[in-house]
Amino acid sequence: MVEVAIDRDNDSMNITFTGFLDVSKIESVYNELTGSTITKDNIVIIIRDVDNIDLSFLQLLHSLLLKLKRSKKSFSFQWDVEPEYFKLVEESGFIADFNKISNK
Repeated sequence: MVEVAIDRDNDSMNITFTGFLDVSKIESVYNELTGSTITKDNIVIIIRDVDNIDLSFLQLLHSLLLKLKRSKKSFSFQWDVEPEYFKLVEESGFIADFNKISNK
């Protein structure tokens, strides 16, 4: 599931991903995400309450980050996931890639 909300206190926009973030649900996650309008320059990407995560979600997230970068938006992460899910993110090389995108 994707929830997009404006955080008026911090003048940012939160994009929260929860639930099944895997190939079985990635199409609906993609549709929810592309149906959202990003109106702020500062984006906080929150990943929490995850039931499952796989590489299809990380690829979608990578694509989102490239789009945000092209749009000159800044972004940060809040990962609140079980250690085994975060290990997948680290071992797949996506953390290093996310850091490269955010530092370009």
